[in-house]
Amino acid sequence: MESMILTHTLKGKIWFMCPITLISKTTNYIAFRISVGSPVYRAVASNGKNASLDATHWYLKKGDWKNNNLTYLVPYDEYVGYGVITDRHNNIGYYYLNFQDLIQVSENVVNTLDFELDFVITDYEKQKYFWKDADQFHDLRSKHIFNSAAMENIKLDERELLESFEKYKADLDTFGTINIESPSIEEFQKHIPFDLYKEFIE
Repeated sequence: MESMILTHTLKGKIWFMCPITLISKTTNYIAFRISVGSPVYRAVASNGKNASLDATHWYLKKGDWKNNNLTYLVPYDEYVGYGVITDRHNNIGYYYLNFQDLIQVSENVVNTLDFELDFVITDYEKQKYFWKDADQFHDLRSKHIFNSAAMENIKLDERELLESFEKYKADLDTFGTINIESPSIEEFQKHIPFDLYKEFIE
């Protein structure tokens, strides 16, 4: 399977970066996985703690993607990514809808920005769900951190979200249980375009 890079960018700078494995790419969506053990680079403040999206300065600190695999199915025209969490043996744990900017796909890079808001579905059949980081999202939204088009078009109605999720659940279940080997750091570096790598190391 093809390896790519997932980036989140804020104010033209990289906020998050990690290797992903491309699972499917259709005219409607892209599906990919962040595998357990993969190297990740996260934005941190000068004190070494995770930076907030309202930060003015940050740098990237290397870590690892721990504990689970995360498989995403992201429609090109929606401000949400549909995710499924699985363990190392690809057993499904739970689902969640990750609110984010519209996805941009180039040759080797998938780019977006996480809005720090999740709609977590712990049991779809019993309609059990909860909101994660809602207070943080509304605080950032009040500070106009996110682009206005996204905030005008984002959907927060729970019934609509469950209906949207239902459209993709079957594909997500299939993609989430595929056996995929974690990309190596060498594979990660090989696919970083020079201009992106230059920005990253500087």
